[in-house]
Amino acid sequence: DNPADADVILGIHSQGGEQGDWAMRKALPHPVPPGQIEAWLTQLQTGVCAERPLAIADLAYANGGDPQLVEYLGAQGRLQSLAGYAGWNTASNSLGSLLAQLVLARGAYAQTANQRNVALRLAEDWGYQSWRRQIFRDTARTDAGSEAALSAEQLAALAHATVVPALNDWCAQHHLAWRVRESYLPWDRSFEIGFRLEMA
Repeated sequence: DNPADADVILGIHSQGGEQGDWAMRKALPHPVPPGQIEAWLTQLQTGVCAERPLAIADLAYANGGDPQLVEYLGAQGRLQSLAGYAGWNTASNSLGSLLAQLVLARGAYAQTANQRNVALRLAEDWGYQSWRRQIFRDTARTDAGSEAALSAEQLAALAHATVVPALNDWCAQHHLAWRVRESYLPWDRSFEIGFRLEMA
């Protein structure tokens, strides 16, 4: 009830009357009005809240983060200081995994293990699901007619080539301390991806 008693400030990012969906290319929320994200984040980081770590549940879209939010956080240099981030699959999955991460990292949000997890979520939830997945899917359709026409090995190789270099360039541009060393498709399909990270 009182922010002064909080271990961490949890910001819930949502917008519009309906959640968009990156994977299904469903109608997406209208862009946030100019200044709204900035005002919201300022509110979360003023007064007593400024003394607390900030974590964000990015729920405006299912199956991926909101590019407007992530771009603003990156431009302000705030990605590196987040205590946690999640924007994957359903709102419940994002909230559940983010809360579990924050409990496990309680009081140690800046330590290497937690910051690696923040970088992993940014890479998968925003970098892959919102940005590179559709490029990968479109490339597979152009090259082979469909995903199903590619072997598991071909699909994994195409995913790596389409996703990892661009994502690592983005991480470098935003001064994140991690890079994707390896990618894999856990179920041999484009819906989800796995990354193994290493220190830059």
